[in-house]
Amino acid sequence: MESKSAREMAVVLRQYNVHPRRIAFYEHGFLVYAGNETGWLQPWRRRADVQRYLSVYRILSAQDSPLLLPLLRTKKRQEAVFTSRRAYTFSQWPEDAAPLKLPRGANDFRRWGQGIGLLHRQLAADDNIGRDTAGDESFDESRSDVSFPFAGWIETMRRRRQQVLDVQQWWLKAAHLPPVEQLFLRNIPPMLERIDTAVWMLEELKQRPVQTFGRWTLGDLADSFLSLPSGELKVAPWKRWLPGCGLSDLGRLLLIAWETEEPKAAMEAAVDGFERECPLTAEAFQALLAYMMFPHALWSLVRQAMAQHQGRRGGSSGAAADIPRLPVELDLLKTLYRQEQDSRPLLAWLNRKIAERRASGTVVRRLTEQ
Repeated sequence: MESKSAREMAVVLRQYNVHPRRIAFYEHGFLVYAGNETGWLQPWRRRADVQRYLSVYRILSAQDSPLLLPLLRTKKRQEAVFTSRRAYTFSQWPEDAAPLKLPRGANDFRRWGQGIGLLHRQLAADDNIGRDTAGDESFDESRSDVSFPFAGWIETMRRRRQQVLDVQQWWLKAAHLPPVEQLFLRNIPPMLERIDTAVWMLEELKQRPVQTFGRWTLGDLADSFLSLPSGELKVAPWKRWLPGCGLSDLGRLLLIAWETEEPKAAMEAAVDGFERECPLTAEAFQALLAYMMFPHALWSLVRQAMAQHQGRRGGSSGAAADIPRLPVELDLLKTLYRQEQDSRPLLAWLNRKIAERRASGTVVRRLTEQ
C-alpha cells in the first residue's frame, strides 16, 4: 500500500477508535479486521459521491431498511471523515458477504427485481411523506418538468435524437461510406421513429397521475447489492448513487433480461419480483415501455462512434474531414437489427400490462399492431 494512503487511513481509523490487526484491499475499498469484527472502509475521491451516498443512507435509515449495512460513526459522531485527499465512510461488514452477481436465470431476475423493488419503495416513501404534508399533487395539468418524474428521460432522449441526426448528416456528405455505416444510415428512420414514440408516450403521462418513485438510481447495476449466506440483500457500501427516476433501475434490469436465452421468462420474473415490494400502475408500465422502446444498443454504437471521432479530430489536424466510424462488424450489426425485431413480442407483453391496469384501454396500441 502506498505510504501516504497508509498514513491517511491510520489517521482516519483513529477517529473511529479502531486499532486493526489487518487491512486488506478488496476491489472497491478495504476490509478492516479488528478483534473478532470486520469493517468496510470506503474511500471516496469525489465529495459529491459521499454526499449522495449519505443522502440515500439517511432516507433508507429513516425507513429502518433491512438493506442497509450499519454505518459506524466517529468518536465525534460524524458519518464520514474528510481529509485533504478524499473522504471515508466506515461500515460493519457481514461475515461471508459477497457482491451479488448479475442475474442469469428466472430466479436470479426475481431476486434482483425484489431487491430493487424494496429499495425504491423505501426511497419513494421519502417523497410521499412530503406529498402527504403538502397535499396530493400527483396529478396537476400545469405540472412542471421539475415535478414530472420522467422529465429527465424526455430531455435525454431528445438530446440523443439530435446527436443521431448529426451523425446522419456526416454520413450523407461522405463520398465513400463504408458498408457498416451504410447499413446503419438506411435504418436511422425507424430508429428515430422509436425514439419519437418513446418521447410521445412519456409526454402523454403528463396528463395522468403518475406513481411516485425515488429520486435516486443505482446507475450501473453491477455490484449494487451484497448477498449474504442467509439470502438477505444489502446495498453495497461503495455505491455511487445518481439523481434520477428510480424506475430506470427496473428498466436496466429488463434490458439485461432481453439478452438472455429466455427473455420473456426473465422479464416476467424481474417484474414479478419488483411488484412483490412495489406494485406498478398502468402509468408506470407505460413509462417502462417507453424506456424499452428507446434503441439503447444502437444508441450505444452512435455514442462510441462520436467519442472516437472527437478523439481523432483532436489528435491530428488531418482527421477533421473524417467521419464517425461504428465500433462494430457488419455481421454483428445485422444481428443487433434482428434482435431489435425479435423484441417486438416483449414490447407487446409490456403493452398488455398497461391494458390490464387501465380499464379504458391502452393508448399505445399502435406500437404492436404495425
